[in-house]
Amino acid sequence: MVWFLLTIPPRIENDMQLKEETLRVLSERRQVANELRNHMVACRRAAQQARAAEIDANGRGGQIVPDAYHQQVLLAAQDAEERLERFGKQTGQSSYENHILEITGAVNTRKCANAEEAITQLEALADVLERQLSSGLYW
Repeated sequence: MVWFLLTIPPRIENDMQLKEETLRVLSERRQVANELRNHMVACRRAAQQARAAEIDANGRGGQIVPDAYHQQVLLAAQDAEERLERFGKQTGQSSYENHILEITGAVNTRKCANAEEAITQLEALADVLERQLSSGLYW
């Protein structure tokens, strides 16, 4: 009887701590997934806006300056990379390194020559994030 009273409460405590840690990691994983989804949506929306602005500018005989759109894709990629890196360190999982490399590959840090390059990078980053979110790694 004494053995039971001495060993069961620590086991229950250990089980509770493991469950709490599992829930914490799951919550953080979902938070990262939500942030990546937000970046994906923002990139798609920015690509649509850039395309509409370019069409409007072409109709008036001009072109848009792609810098603002390119800056947006760079910031989204940087934030996604930082979140994945931080989450990978917190969980001790290296599986996020491939996702970071994929994000880095989708975005070119060199200044865009025209709006089409910026739009292409916005769409490429959105596609990469969408693929990553559908991989099931975050759920």
